[in-house]
Amino acid sequence: MGEEPSISLPLLEKMEIAKKLILSSQRVRIVSHYDADGITSTAILCTMLLRQRKGFHASIIKDLDGKMFSILSSEENALIIFSDMGSGQIEEIEKLKCASIILDHHHHVRESKDTNRVVQINAHSFGINGTDEASGATMCYLLAAYLDPINKDLVGLSLAGNVGDRQHTGGGLKGINREILKDAISNGYIKLRHELVLSGKDISDALYYSTDPYFTGISGNMDGVKAFLSKIGIEPSKKLSELTSKEMRLLTSMLGLKLLSQGVLPEVVEDMVAERYWSARERMNVDELETLVNACGRTGNEEVGLGLLLGDPDMLSKARELYHNFKEKVLKEVREIEKNGAKELSNLYYVVVDDPSIAGSVAYFALAHFLNPEKPIIALSYVGDSVKISARGSKHLVSKGLHFAKVCSEGTKAVGGDGGGHNIAAGGTVPKGREMEFLEYANKMIGEQFSAKKK
Repeated sequence: MGEEPSISLPLLEKMEIAKKLILSSQRVRIVSHYDADGITSTAILCTMLLRQRKGFHASIIKDLDGKMFSILSSEENALIIFSDMGSGQIEEIEKLKCASIILDHHHHVRESKDTNRVVQINAHSFGINGTDEASGATMCYLLAAYLDPINKDLVGLSLAGNVGDRQHTGGGLKGINREILKDAISNGYIKLRHELVLSGKDISDALYYSTDPYFTGISGNMDGVKAFLSKIGIEPSKKLSELTSKEMRLLTSMLGLKLLSQGVLPEVVEDMVAERYWSARERMNVDELETLVNACGRTGNEEVGLGLLLGDPDMLSKARELYHNFKEKVLKEVREIEKNGAKELSNLYYVVVDDPSIAGSVAYFALAHFLNPEKPIIALSYVGDSVKISARGSKHLVSKGLHFAKVCSEGTKAVGGDGGGHNIAAGGTVPKGREMEFLEYANKMIGEQFSAKKK
């Protein structure tokens, strides 16, 4: 027996209601987000339902908007499960004719009016920090394990969702995520290791595609990779597993010094050697699994990521190809910011990233690895008559008072848009032509947040 996660009575009561709804439904509709956390959440739910011999129809989407609600309203569903989304749209969900379950970790608006028909299981409702201690996949895993303990073998998917939302940084998983991890280790589903967070077919491949951490002049630059390895005397074609302990110590030390020379915060260097979670079911480190699934979602190939997580052997090679193409796009954009810099207001950076699917990643990698870490960053992506907003901060900036969920919620609404998210990362949409108004509003609000924290 493992070390069971401690679950509060109110959360258990909610999960019992959700369990009864699932068991009484022959077919379930699933709606989830397209990022790694959303796709892993979907895979947990699909596997749970398959094991219960329930029919299901899953949609993995970018936005839970009016168009999606129109589709759902036109369908004959007995039960819809919203995963990694839904709490911000509870009013629209309540208008649907069928019962619904919301499994979310974003800041929620309010409790549902009919708690037996719309069952909202949001981390924040039960004293769990949805930014740092529970992802959407966490909430889906807790429900799946409650429904049937056989689903505990899906813990690798839950951890991949945690990694996708960067809840493993700063010393490893925390809170309920940590309790789930301990239980999984005790049950033999997960092996915990402390390693250099690089992955690739060989050391040169690993350094070239490294974005977290991102090494200026090395990441995305094979000439830079070869020059760096030549300088420290390591053969580029060697696999990471083939490095001697002396070579690994040298590589780790030199990469740490490289990051420090870039002016990164200490925690970025500390996270370079971090906890890694090897999953017995998936037969790989969950951070590697997350990068594959994230690339699938961000490139519009969610079905490949979901197929991979559901055990389709043909999906692994497809996912790896998508990953390399995705990384090339991200590296190109980050290197562009490295070369030309970002535009600045008094309290924030902003950049334009053409592809909204990579904007958040690009913004984060630039902020964390070579921009001034005392300012958050907002990426703008122009899509038709709208501008997509991707806002990224850091734990350091959150400690100074940053709350991007409030900035994006209030700032977008002030200019006729919509947004929300977490204190450290958020997003939204504003009308084209009003993006500078939003940036000025955000700049002012962030300044006020920083000032209030100092008092």
